[in-house]
Amino acid sequence: MRAARLDPARRRIQLLDVALQLAQTDGSSYRELTRAGVAAAAGVSPAAVSYCFGTIPNMRRAVLRHAVRVRCVPVIAQGVVAADADLNGRVDATVMQQVAAWVVRLAGGPPDQR
Repeated sequence: MRAARLDPARRRIQLLDVALQLAQTDGSSYRELTRAGVAAAAGVSPAAVSYCFGTIPNMRRAVLRHAVRVRCVPVIAQGVVAADADLNGRVDATVMQQVAAWVVRLAGGPPDQR
């Protein structure tokens, strides 16, 4: 089933939201997103994803930046762990504290409490 025709700005936001959801799936990462995977999850053609983002690196960069805008801590944490240079100067201290707490929880708590 095809998605309804949206103006390009709305389609881009829809694809970014879908990609964020995929990147938060267990065992997944924004760095592993594919054009086909995002397209299938959004109900659009891979060409629609290409039209919105161009290259796969551009799509992944846009997803990470969108994660920062909407404060999606799990995806921001993926970028921090990967030392993604695209985060430089984009994440405020409050979000970084949330990211640190999320990573500690994911690791099973502080080292002295495991």
